[in-house]
Amino acid sequence: MRASPSRPQVPRVVVAAVAFALSAGAVWGIAAAVDVRGAFQAAPGAAPTLITPRRPAFYWEEWNGFLAPRARTIDPPRDLAFALVGPPPAQQAEARVTVELVDGSLRPASIVVRPGTTVRFENRDELAHELYGVDYPAIGPEATSPNAARVVTLSDVRIIEIRDRRVPHLRGYIAVTPVAYAGNPAADGTMTITGVAAGSYTLKVLFDGRWVHEQPVEVVEGREATIPPIRIEPPPGAAPAPSTTASAPTPPAAPAPTPPAGGR
Repeated sequence: MRASPSRPQVPRVVVAAVAFALSAGAVWGIAAAVDVRGAFQAAPGAAPTLITPRRPAFYWEEWNGFLAPRARTIDPPRDLAFALVGPPPAQQAEARVTVELVDGSLRPASIVVRPGTTVRFENRDELAHELYGVDYPAIGPEATSPNAARVVTLSDVRIIEIRDRRVPHLRGYIAVTPVAYAGNPAADGTMTITGVAAGSYTLKVLFDGRWVHEQPVEVVEGREATIPPIRIEPPPGAAPAPSTTASAPTPPAAPAPTPPAGGR
């Protein structure tokens, strides 16, 4: 494997690799030769850590115009997905992925699937959701009641943004592309892709609907592959890390009262 240049040590975050049958922390691919492991790091100037505990139910990551914005954090199994692009395994698991609608959020909210994969959206909330693909008519608005599921099969190679007409802050991303192995980090941020056949691969990382990292990975038969730590940059428009001198915006002063006409 080609080593990447040394980087300053920053708070360690998240990640490892995996292969397919997919639920958070799972992988697709079939046992073969070796494991591929790795980790992510926070970029300089980002929040003190990218790892955040599971957010409260129906938490909105939107600036409300009153409170000072907080630095963006990352929930690894929800927000990050990764894939190895290269020679496919001799056998592959059936391409089926489950995404849960829970606490007003998609879990995971980022996934990578190969063309022809069936994605099952399972509604675990107590209210209906109405998911749709932005500029993607193949996933049109359709209500999914509590404890019900919606199934779609994806064939177009592209990144699909998923939104919800009934929960406007909800969003997710599905990258449909030919890959050999793909998955999401476990809750502790570790990345482990098991049973990877020997060969030359490209590791790709999906975050906020964009490929934010690519690097070559050489897998040698009988030798575990360890990927140098990967730096995750804040997405465009993300709030900077909180400053010790920052304060909430001051509301405008109220206008002075107008004296009543004819008063003494």
